[in-house]
Amino acid sequence: MVTSPNIVQSPSVNYIWQSGFPQFAFKDGALMSRILSLAALHRAYLDPANRDTAMMVAGRHHSQAITGLMESLQQSNDPDHDNCIFANAVLTFFYAFISFGPLYNDDKGANAAFNTSRVLGASWIPLIRGLGPVMERTHQQVALGPLSSLLDIERWMELQPDTMDDPDDQHINRIGDIWRKGDLKDSEQAGVYDTTLSALRQCNMWLKQSATWGDTESPQKANYLPGSGPFIWISVAPEAYFKLLRQRQPPAMIIFACFGALIHVLDYHWWMEGCGRSIVEVVDQCLGPYWSNWMEWPRQVVRHETLTSHHG
Repeated sequence: MVTSPNIVQSPSVNYIWQSGFPQFAFKDGALMSRILSLAALHRAYLDPANRDTAMMVAGRHHSQAITGLMESLQQSNDPDHDNCIFANAVLTFFYAFISFGPLYNDDKGANAAFNTSRVLGASWIPLIRGLGPVMERTHQQVALGPLSSLLDIERWMELQPDTMDDPDDQHINRIGDIWRKGDLKDSEQAGVYDTTLSALRQCNMWLKQSATWGDTESPQKANYLPGSGPFIWISVAPEAYFKLLRQRQPPAMIIFACFGALIHVLDYHWWMEGCGRSIVEVVDQCLGPYWSNWMEWPRQVVRHETLTSHHG
């Protein structure tokens, strides 16, 4: 399957995508539907002329995958069953990101308000965060099986942003001045923002360092890849932050724009292409000129990368 090696593009862990997931899928219709939904989206990406048809196929398989996943959670668990549920959840992460990228842009001109809500996570963020209980429910069995390395986020917990001298980290950390030096200084919101910003700085470290966590003697763990960072951040950031984001609170929006800037470095993945830029552009449009100085770094990141790719 062409789609499989193009998910993570890492030879050391491609076996999970090329053989591990498909083997479980032969025993589980919902997981097979999830794989077929991603394959259809990849077809839409590769073949724009047949995009609409492929997107319809993807949508149908997505619905079947979600319905099957919910039904599976009601059944008695066994090792294979839990591995299938877990694999479905992992692949749904990728579907969620694709759903707010350019592939879902309406060529005929989408309603601006709808597009803004879509990019800012009206559907895809609850989809990712809603998978948390699914992961917890299957954790015990999955930890004993062939997909166990996908559970490991121990390195994330060890990341200490203040130990890294990194210009991007400095830009991200500076965002905290919005609430630390303003009216929000001693508010409950400030604590939420601090926690979220700290996790985003960890995400930045993960994106920059995780590719080196493995060598020929010590094979890379499947979760220790740059592409895992965004999923982890969305999962560990406090729910109170996403409530503030839904309310379009400027500090929450600017943090999210920085997240968009970070994931823009993953633009080489077909499932992430355009996602970071979409976030930065939508936040910039929503906030307007008053917050322009705070948006300078995210704008710079996506514009620089775009210019580089156009002239490379």
